[in-house]
Amino acid sequence: MSGIFSIARADRSGAQALSAGSETLGYGLLEAFAQHEEDGASPVLLVYADEPAGATHGAVDDDAAPGALALLIGARGAAGTLECAVTGAVDAADGVGAAGGVQTPAGFATFASQRAAVLNCLATRAPSAWRSALGVWQWSWHDAA
Repeated sequence: MSGIFSIARADRSGAQALSAGSETLGYGLLEAFAQHEEDGASPVLLVYADEPAGATHGAVDDDAAPGALALLIGARGAAGTLECAVTGAVDAADGVGAAGGVQTPAGFATFASQRAAVLNCLATRAPSAWRSALGVWQWSWHDAA
């Protein structure tokens, strides 16, 4: 996707593609934030898109509904800040996380997908959460001062 986008724009600047299953949006935001922290002079554009795998690939357990989202991170005059926290337990024996015992904090609406939680938080400014197999992702909005 990023390669096709840059070719269409004749843009030779750096681009990265990331895939992390149902947690791709959260890790994409983390990567974009890290890039912005590395070079704070330039905003970072995060483009997230998902669509169900075609029949060629067979059944996929976490097939998402189609959708897309673009966020400009570090833009001047931003309306506020999107904050993310991930909570979860890690089994010391094998290092594998387990969300089973982690509760969603009070006041956070829970959503079926990470994208739905992020979009709800951005649209309503209300705290939103999504539970993965490894933890609970919590999103909250803070208006700019």
